[in-house]
Amino acid sequence: YAEREATARRALADHTRSGRAVFLKRPAGDAAASFADESLAFLYVDGDKDAVLADLRAFYGKVRPGGLVAGHDWNQGRVRAAVEAFVATLAATPRVHATGDQTPRLDVRGVAVAPCCPTWYFRKRGDG
Repeated sequence: YAEREATARRALADHTRSGRAVFLKRPAGDAAASFADESLAFLYVDGDKDAVLADLRAFYGKVRPGGLVAGHDWNQGRVRAAVEAFVATLAATPRVHATGDQTPRLDVRGVAVAPCCPTWYFRKRGDG
């Protein structure tokens, strides 16, 4: 993962220098404590079922009303089940949207990537 992290850091260097993006390598609960409640406009989650659920529980309160919550691997049943279970607990259950499979493309290193891994997303409502 070191190579992927280095690539991501290079790609987001302007944003990290400006303070608009931050890399945190800590457990979700510890990382979430670094942010004020309702301070994030966007949260992107990528992990297996247990990690997705933990990340959503830890970070959801950090996303401001109207903010976007999204993640990776909607086509993986365990991830989809975790997201659906989480949103079902919210006072105002948002509608979860999903993209289609990504098209074949080149990643930031120029390596071919096969179609896969739809993104899921929903907007945080102001009442839950």
